[in-house]
Amino acid sequence: MKNLFALIFLIASSGAFCMEYTKGFALQTPSGTHVGFVLGAPSFKEQIGDCVFMLLPEEADLVDSPLGILISELKVTGEHQWEKNGANIRIFLNTENVLEITDQALVLDATGRVIGKAVAIPEKVE
Repeated sequence: MKNLFALIFLIASSGAFCMEYTKGFALQTPSGTHVGFVLGAPSFKEQIGDCVFMLLPEEADLVDSPLGILISELKVTGEHQWEKNGANIRIFLNTENVLEITDQALVLDATGRVIGKAVAIPEKVE
């Protein structure tokens, strides 16, 4: 578990946000505490695909945070579709927008409220 958080910290500290070359994102609170993941297929360099969510908070009380609650709900409902919307990634269920990751690495809920930030996980870690 410590190695996972070390990898996430390394990625986050690099300042790189390159969604074109990632298969997933670490999802964090606005202050940078890890809450979970979204994993996509195919890579987010494509225009559309499917994704799943994993709740894995760094601190137990984050399960009840706005981001933790949303990740938990999305995990339970299963696989979701995603599409690029300009430079942003829109994740939806049926036709309803449930989450958006902006080109500024912000995580927005369905109302457009900022509930976290996203750190791109590279396809290959060398």
